[in-house]
Amino acid sequence: MSDGIRAPRETRIAVWRLMAEGYSDFAIANMTVQLPHFPADASTAAKIRRAFFALDRSYLVQAIKDEPELKKLLKDEQILRLMVRAFSRAAFETPIAQEHSVPDFIQAIEDTIDVLNTGDVRARNGRILEQIPTLYDLKDDSNIAVVQRIVGKLNRLRTMCDNGRKDGSIKQVDIGWMIAPGVAGSMEALRSDILADFEGIYPGLRTEILDLRLSDYTK
Repeated sequence: MSDGIRAPRETRIAVWRLMAEGYSDFAIANMTVQLPHFPADASTAAKIRRAFFALDRSYLVQAIKDEPELKKLLKDEQILRLMVRAFSRAAFETPIAQEHSVPDFIQAIEDTIDVLNTGDVRARNGRILEQIPTLYDLKDDSNIAVVQRIVGKLNRLRTMCDNGRKDGSIKQVDIGWMIAPGVAGSMEALRSDILADFEGIYPGLRTEILDLRLSDYTK
């Protein structure tokens, strides 16, 4: 990790675990742990703690992967930042009327619901890419209510697709799909509501999505 902290991974994990157990930086520095270069001094322990709460996404993902108990320490803002990954999909950017694969769109909506409910971020082939906190890990009841409302709207969006395919307002034409203007408009409005709801509790949504896109592109 390029955060300027000169401590090996084993030391970081040890500090994270002790943080999750409620130990102070001073107490951590005075412990004897059988790991290379440990115990960390109080200054290093404090830097590791600050980095964990500094909202650096890649740092948080790695931290909770190495020590799942840290999910209990996350602030809502951190959890919401991690949840942005659920919305970093073409399904939330491509104009509905121009959607080239309705089955892929439905799968993306289902995957988004899954991220918010289970924390499993999956690739298209089903492989788990990240495991993040769920809506039930949020501390503020009002934030939980908003994300639950978003899940409800995502389910409605999926149902609109299913109903459209049944009544013919959404149908495959050659290698593409045709969505009736009225249906496309209703879906577009609902999708906008979903993003607005999340942006209401995490204003950095669109900036974070752009950052994720850039990060994925440069990997």
